[in-house]
Amino acid sequence: MNYKVTIRKNETQEVRECDMGDIEWREYSVIWWTDGNFGCDCNRERVFEESVNPDCTIDDCHCSDGRFTVPHVTLEDGTVIQID
Repeated sequence: MNYKVTIRKNETQEVRECDMGDIEWREYSVIWWTDGNFGCDCNRERVFEESVNPDCTIDDCHCSDGRFTVPHVTLEDGTVIQID
């Protein structure tokens, strides 16, 4: 099932709803967004920036924790799943 992820840039409090395209929600997806690759700010920043500019490239992306928060994801059936 496709989904959208809500990401907040904590420094500015800007929130974006980002369509994850062809990436489907699976039973392990919560772990992917918390302890997996997308638990890291570098990947969260990429999704955040690509949501308004799909052609953007981020050359100076730093791995960290806390610059971006994912409050929840919304599945295509309207189900909301809390993340951070």
